[in-house]
Amino acid sequence: MAGGNVFLSYRRDDSEGHAGRLYDRLSARFPNQIFRDVKDLEPGVDFVDEIERKLASCSVMVLLIGPRWLSLTDATGARRIDQAADLHRLEIVTALQRKVRVIPALVGGAAMPSAEALPAELAFLARRQALPLSEVDFDHDMSRLIGVLEKELGEAGRSEPIHDTRAAGPERPAPLAPPVAQAAPPAPRPRRLRWMVAGGAVAVVLLALAGLATSRNGSQAPPPPAPAPAPVATSGPPPETAPPARPAAPEPAPEPEAPRRHVARPRQASAAPVPPLAAAPVEIPPPATTAPVSAPPPSPSPITSPLPARPVIPPPPVVPARALDIAWSDGTVELAGLVRRLSRDEQTALAVVVLAARAQGGDVYAIHVWARNTGRTTALVMPQQLSLHLGSLTTQLTAVQRGGFFRGGQLMPGQVVEGILMFPATNAAGMAIRAGGGELHYADASVATSISRRR
Repeated sequence: MAGGNVFLSYRRDDSEGHAGRLYDRLSARFPNQIFRDVKDLEPGVDFVDEIERKLASCSVMVLLIGPRWLSLTDATGARRIDQAADLHRLEIVTALQRKVRVIPALVGGAAMPSAEALPAELAFLARRQALPLSEVDFDHDMSRLIGVLEKELGEAGRSEPIHDTRAAGPERPAPLAPPVAQAAPPAPRPRRLRWMVAGGAVAVVLLALAGLATSRNGSQAPPPPAPAPAPVATSGPPPETAPPARPAAPEPAPEPEAPRRHVARPRQASAAPVPPLAAAPVEIPPPATTAPVSAPPPSPSPITSPLPARPVIPPPPVVPARALDIAWSDGTVELAGLVRRLSRDEQTALAVVVLAARAQGGDVYAIHVWARNTGRTTALVMPQQLSLHLGSLTTQLTAVQRGGFFRGGQLMPGQVVEGILMFPATNAAGMAIRAGGGELHYADASVATSISRRR
């Protein structure tokens, strides 16, 4: 069963420029689902098997039909559509046999060929409804074609938006909070503080008892002498007064098992009454502080691999305002077929050119030219602006104002014009150009021109 792809079939000599434009627009809507025609087959490949292999994955064929699709001939003058070995014809026949939906797309003002004008194998193609693709309303016509392809490929049901993860990058995890240094574990303050307070209270009581004992011992000592009375004159020497007794030093109180503290003990200077002792303030040392414990280094995040860098999106290419893409190849064989369709006056004019060329020892040759407007504005291309160079030989190209000859004109962006141009040359120069020599030049330097030779 065919897959969900689209096969784009066309003739290069008829609608290659339209095919490139159509391929770009469809690829933007259906990426990796558009196949172009079978081209550049390798030597030894069975082209019939290759066409069947390509069409096996397609469910729709878009067939481009241009003005010359039916009338293109080979070197013998026979129509190419009538030849059983023609690759383009094989593509269409294979698609019809495999029941692939074929959509004729008319470009360049072409009309749908009738069944009588088609070979017997392609007569059924005339019954297919065609879709014109005009330059005036190209966007509207493309919308119709895309709508048909969406329905055929089953794309209409896919309405969910597709998020572009390449531009935004994968979802990043929430930033980890920086590790907080853990404070040193507090000392067992409640139990130790109770013991310290209890020890301080015991020390105060003992000091008070020691002071009381000292005061009692001091009271038993002789009282200090009274102030001496005024001296009285006597006949004898003055009586000696005994020195005051020094109070006995109090015995030091035994210190408790609690932490030792140095408390100043009052001294009794005299046997005066001891005032009531006030409880000495107990100096409670601050809790023992341990050395600051350095916080362990933060453990590595479980995400060890770095986040992938966002892809760098290159800027869009700059499209010049006026630009042409010109390709050319040998068209001498095609010239013979076109001459038969010229009017008598045009054949007479062409005969004059041929006679003049033969009088110079040469003949009339031809090249096939394709010109496509790749810029942003309209571009004027005329046969007089093209010239053919072979070494020191410069040959001007001429055209007959008939269908099949290169007439040029104003080209809209994306529009393609093609045809035959003639040039008189010596037989040696003409054969050299036909064999692949020579260069095609474009005279208008204000137009960005890309010229290539087709083999």
